[in-house]
Amino acid sequence: YARLTGLDRSVRRGEFRFTAPLSPVEVLALLQSPADGARQVTIPEGFTAEQIAAVLEERGYGGRDVFRCAMEDPALLLELRLPASGVEGFLFPDTYAFEPTTAPGDIVRAMVARYRAEAAELAARREAAGLSETAMVTLASVIEKETGQAAERPLISGVFHNRLRLGMPLQSDPTVLYGRGE
Repeated sequence: YARLTGLDRSVRRGEFRFTAPLSPVEVLALLQSPADGARQVTIPEGFTAEQIAAVLEERGYGGRDVFRCAMEDPALLLELRLPASGVEGFLFPDTYAFEPTTAPGDIVRAMVARYRAEAAELAARREAAGLSETAMVTLASVIEKETGQAAERPLISGVFHNRLRLGMPLQSDPTVLYGRGE
């Protein structure tokens, strides 16, 4: 019917919600209307890349394996100027709005762009502390996992910076747990 009437060329791509039985003409009319809009997804602070992939899967953006592939894609990591080790720590926790058909690589790009925007104002302090961007992200992640209390983070940060300045090991449980994958 759509081909015969020439309406097949006006079908829009996207995600459509069918909430009631429809006739073929009604389905065609719905497919010509704008698709369901962007959905919001919140990424909490302290989540690992694996946990973020699980949240994105749960919200219907694709399987977590697809996100793992995007997060480990050497071409994407190079494009985003990220270390070969991956996106861990560079995916900014925030509330995002993505279309259901947004490609996993584009979601990763948006999250890294948000990280870059927030981290830009820390660049001078990071350089004064003698930390690379990767070292800063790693240290911030360890501090985040060391305590659940926001008020304690400056104190823990000070202790860790002093230990690094003196060449001492951090002696932090989260580093051991992360290395064990638990």
